[in-house]
Amino acid sequence: MPRCHRPLVQSVFVRTFRICSVVTALAVIAAYAHRLCLGAGTPASGRFASSASCAVLDLGADAGLRLGGAAVERGLINTWLQAAGVIAEPLTLVRNEFGVVVA
Repeated sequence: MPRCHRPLVQSVFVRTFRICSVVTALAVIAAYAHRLCLGAGTPASGRFASSASCAVLDLGADAGLRLGGAAVERGLINTWLQAAGVIAEPLTLVRNEFGVVVA
């Protein structure tokens, strides 16, 4: 490989490793929380209700993020934050590492 491409390859590798590490850590935390939720019910009907509610929450997480505006540049999150006076300019939520991790 020519020398001129090495810094580019190294930066892509570091960025990819960083994204993979963050996503893996978040997945482990979410899986642990999910397991705690499943084990929180009572032995009979309570456990089934608890696991059913966890399943519904898991299925709705992706849709909730998309509806919340994490998948669009000028979505509900930016609108709400600007209306509340928390931010002056819209946040960049897509086309960056944050967008990749959320997706």
